[in-house]
Amino acid sequence: MFIQSPPNTTSQWVTMDNVSSGVIIPGLENGMQYQVRVKAYTYNTELDLELSSEAQILYSTPLSVSTMPQNVDVVEMDGSFKVSWNAPETDNGAVVSSYKLHIFNKSSQMTQVITLDASLREKVQVATNGVKYLVSLSAMNSQGESPKSPEVEAIPFGAQSISNVSVNGQTVSWSVGVNGRMVKDVSVLAIDSSPDVNENLYQTSQNQEDVIIGSQSFSKTFNFNHTIQKYLIVVRSAEGQVIKTNFNV
Repeated sequence: MFIQSPPNTTSQWVTMDNVSSGVIIPGLENGMQYQVRVKAYTYNTELDLELSSEAQILYSTPLSVSTMPQNVDVVEMDGSFKVSWNAPETDNGAVVSSYKLHIFNKSSQMTQVITLDASLREKVQVATNGVKYLVSLSAMNSQGESPKSPEVEAIPFGAQSISNVSVNGQTVSWSVGVNGRMVKDVSVLAIDSSPDVNENLYQTSQNQEDVIIGSQSFSKTFNFNHTIQKYLIVVRSAEGQVIKTNFNV
């Protein structure tokens, strides 16, 4: 048996000895076309003559799954995130036919797999603010699925809000709709009839990343000998978002 790669005038035919019915040829490059010619030799001992058949030439291109998609990235948005990526470094001889987007929801512990057209390079995915998602991508060709890209984290978020403000004596309480981002700190300004302004900074006691869904409750008690006319509440998120609200007593 002989093998040639690539089929041009500078290639050399290499003899594969002691081959009776078939052989696995290692060391070939995926996507490269090779010529293989098969020619049988026999020796007639009575005539002391070596005989050979006509050569049969075959063409073959080794194929494999592609490498993983490159430069997978996410941009977090309000109620969604956008995934972008580049094509694999090589398709290993078999054209990429589609992509698979793998989304692991850390809240539900469920994985969603979405098939995407091979022409796409980005995908906007609807998601829940405050939920952490782990995103990876793989490529499909006729040989199967490529390795997955490294996981990228996405936590969608939106604008925070202040609600449920109430006053009981000199204690003011309120809630913050966190909407996907942790509260960093809260400033409460109690404005009295003087009108002096007294500022108190309330640092949140939560230091866990999971307090980013639903609402977070706060309260602050002042000790004044005069009447408070209104409160000004200022909330700053871990990402620097600032929201304010006035509450008249």
